[in-house]
Amino acid sequence: MTKAEPTPFAAEGPCRAGVRSALCLQGWPWHDADRAASEVVGAALRIVGTVRPTWQQGQPEWTQDGIMAVEYVCCRNCSRPLEAGHYKFCSSTCLQAYRWRHDGRWLDEHYLAQRAAAKAARLERRPIFACEHCGTGFKSKYDRQKFCCASCAQLAQKVYCASVS
Repeated sequence: MTKAEPTPFAAEGPCRAGVRSALCLQGWPWHDADRAASEVVGAALRIVGTVRPTWQQGQPEWTQDGIMAVEYVCCRNCSRPLEAGHYKFCSSTCLQAYRWRHDGRWLDEHYLAQRAAAKAARLERRPIFACEHCGTGFKSKYDRQKFCCASCAQLAQKVYCASVS
């Protein structure tokens, strides 16, 4: 554990999992094996002389024991520059998107199925438009979509460029 990079705590998880796995393969119940693995790894860390940092010291947003916040210059979600008065996110929409991505809801299959059904229903309600290149009817996925597919858009652009030059 002394050779683990960047700190001995980097080896804590893999060591604990390895000891727990070995104990489970010997027939130990998972909970008991996990408790024993935690004690073994904790003892190894104490022997090495490591001192676990406080929760506050482990937070990347804070320095000097929580007194001075790290100043962000870009939004944590979309990376756009932050305006005055905004500290981590450029808007409430970016804050919600960041929270949604990090709270695990995107892993929930039922939630994803509901979102897909809602998206399909919204697409069904959209009116049918005529492609400006070939005239085929299509339901627009976007508000200002003019072509039924990418190839029609490219062909229309070639025709436009040829007529301009």
